[in-house]
Amino acid sequence: MRIVVVDPSRTVLKIVTRLLEAGQHQVCPFTDGPEAIAHIRADYDVDALITSAELPSMCGMISVPRRASSPPAAARSISC
Repeated sequence: MRIVVVDPSRTVLKIVTRLLEAGQHQVCPFTDGPEAIAHIRADYDVDALITSAELPSMCGMISVPRRASSPPAAARSISC
């Protein structure tokens, strides 16, 4: 599964990335919400989006509807 992870903390990104990669997932980590959204719009093979609810440039919950408006509609978004 290809997963985009967005969190302003590099430490959190490193931990989450390692956990997901241990489960054989391909992870694309970002500290910047708009950069992650641009990546998702350019790469429709993303299966899931995991975000922090406290992104400095955009609320994690805002990224969910933005993602939902782009294909594929079946992609999953998780905000924590």
